[in-house]
Amino acid sequence: MKLNLGYPLRHWLTSLAIGPFIAFIYETISYKVPNDALGTYFLFVTFGLVFSLPTFILYVLTFNKLLQTKMSGWTIKVVLDIVAVLGVIVTFSLIKGSMTLKASIFYSVAILISSTFFRVRQKEIEGQTSDV
Repeated sequence: MKLNLGYPLRHWLTSLAIGPFIAFIYETISYKVPNDALGTYFLFVTFGLVFSLPTFILYVLTFNKLLQTKMSGWTIKVVLDIVAVLGVIVTFSLIKGSMTLKASIFYSVAILISSTFFRVRQKEIEGQTSDV
C-alpha cells in the first residue's frame, strides 16, 4: 500500500510555519517584540518538526485509513484536525514546561487555520495518489 502524503504534508508544514508566527504575534501584543524574533521563529520551527513527528506519522496513517472509508473531504479534515490537536496536547503534556499551555494553544490554532488553506482533493478520496 502506497501512502498518500499530499494533504498531510501540506497541512503539517503549514501548521509548523504558522504556530510560531501566532506565538510571535501574541508575545508582541502582550509584552514586547522578542529580541531575536527570526532566530526564535526558526528555533520553534526546528523543534516543532522534531517533536511533531510522532503525531505526523499517526496523522498520515489516519488520513490514509479515512480515505478508504470514502468519507467526504470535509469530514476527513475535521477528524484529522481532532487527531492533530490531541497530538499537540499530548506532546506538550509530555514535554512539560512553562510554555506548555500557550504552545499547545498556538499550534492548535495553527492547525485549525492551516486546514482551511487546503482541501482533500477528490483524487485522494478516490484512491489515486497525489503529488506533493
